[in-house]
Amino acid sequence: MELLEIMEKCSNDYKYLQQKVDAENRMKGNLDLYDCPICKNKGYIVFINQDGYEAYQTCNCMQIRKNLRRIKASGLENQIKEMTFENYLQTDLSDDWQLRCKKAAINYAEQGVGWFYISGQNGSGKTHLCTAIAGKFLSHGKQVSYIRWREEIVKIKNLVCTDGYNLRLDNLKCVDVLYIDDFFKSGKRTNDSRSYQFGGKESASFTVPTNADINIAFDLLDYRYINNKPTIISSELFLDEISEIDEAIAGRIRQRSKPYTLLIKRDKSRDFRMK
Repeated sequence: MELLEIMEKCSNDYKYLQQKVDAENRMKGNLDLYDCPICKNKGYIVFINQDGYEAYQTCNCMQIRKNLRRIKASGLENQIKEMTFENYLQTDLSDDWQLRCKKAAINYAEQGVGWFYISGQNGSGKTHLCTAIAGKFLSHGKQVSYIRWREEIVKIKNLVCTDGYNLRLDNLKCVDVLYIDDFFKSGKRTNDSRSYQFGGKESASFTVPTNADINIAFDLLDYRYINNKPTIISSELFLDEISEIDEAIAGRIRQRSKPYTLLIKRDKSRDFRMK
């Protein structure tokens, strides 16, 4: 075969392969969570490599989908866009305590180690700052689990004596970042419930946690304490009040959350939900 014929055949083969590659790149896939204009939701793109063969490359959208799955699995899908550092009380940052809380939360999110504990006045933005921290961890590729204590503790206790009990606790123990919202918060006090008192004065709307609640909390937090896993905790109870409930739990939180232990004074003027 003469050189001209060989070159013509190679050219035709390349054109055929290019048409095949182009056709496959135009095909639509069925991946969800994100509509990618590049791979058409297949998760990959096809190209001709330097050796003249058809090759496949993972599309950049797969990392986007991975991050979106983390957000969905975290339990913060609806809050993550709204509760950011950028819009934390954006119209009113004149109070020193707000500035200190925001600065500490941003520093913690950037450091990414230890624990973060914020406590005190209801409606003061504790959940907002904790969610903003969780959002930063998610954006850095960390797995985050969000639980509301009052709801989660009921679910866990309902799993006692089932295989699901250890499975659920193990998931919370081992996740990259755990965010516990309203730690040790229970329902409103009833006539037959014991009110928690600190210094002779009742705290917020709390009842004394049951022994089962305390044991589960210790088991969970002790594992994360030993393995030094980032943990974000909000609560209406100050650490001294947690200590009255269980010194071991309070001690572990105190040690791991230095210097990110924030106390917001109980003052109704700091309840921004009422404004």
